[in-house]
Amino acid sequence: MSFIITTYCNEGIVMASDSRITYNNTSKGQNDEIINNVGINLSDNVNKLFLTKNGIGISACGTAAILNFETNIAEPISGHVEKIINEEIFEEDKVDIVVEKIIRYFDKFNNNLDTTFHVAGYDKEFNRKIVRFNLATGKREDFGKEIAGATWDGETIYFSKLFNETEVNGNNKFVFPQLDIPFQFFNLQDAIDFCRFAIDITIKTMRFTNVVKTVGGNIDVLVIKPDEEIWVSKKELH
Repeated sequence: MSFIITTYCNEGIVMASDSRITYNNTSKGQNDEIINNVGINLSDNVNKLFLTKNGIGISACGTAAILNFETNIAEPISGHVEKIINEEIFEEDKVDIVVEKIIRYFDKFNNNLDTTFHVAGYDKEFNRKIVRFNLATGKREDFGKEIAGATWDGETIYFSKLFNETEVNGNNKFVFPQLDIPFQFFNLQDAIDFCRFAIDITIKTMRFTNVVKTVGGNIDVLVIKPDEEIWVSKKELH
């Protein structure tokens, strides 16, 4: 499933992702009832966060493979995103154009991919733009007009609990109040720390619970400022 997050403040945009890809190995009985459903960790080295030549960040989560109709073999989406960046995105393309090109590229496969993208960057006038969209549903949301904030997708249930009022019923009922995060006071380092925290707490919560560990591996972090882009952390070949 993965976890991606984009946090923005007055100084810039921070995008982050985990690096794990998993596969559900499902076994069925004689009457097609599911008798075994095991999540298999295929790799902790998958790229889910990308930077275009013109300084726009792209991250993706959800369905991580696409069926190649010519070979009838599933291929990682990451290679296709890199192909879009290398062959179809040009220096003058703004965030909205990049979004359109991603949608148009994957539409031709007709896979109805349940994959969510974050696309973020600045134009030449230093206007910030962040777009979140899903290939299967066509749902799109634009972010970044506020002073600061964050949006995240993927395996969000654990992290999102921190921001929802929660009731615990025992001998005495107790309500954990919704947390108030003062994003408007974030600087760039705060935004980096928040992104890492979001993914790290998801990984560690999954470690100690009886669930398929769909989030893991290195945490890649990309900073996009109006005038430069910085990889704070990124997997490297070695």
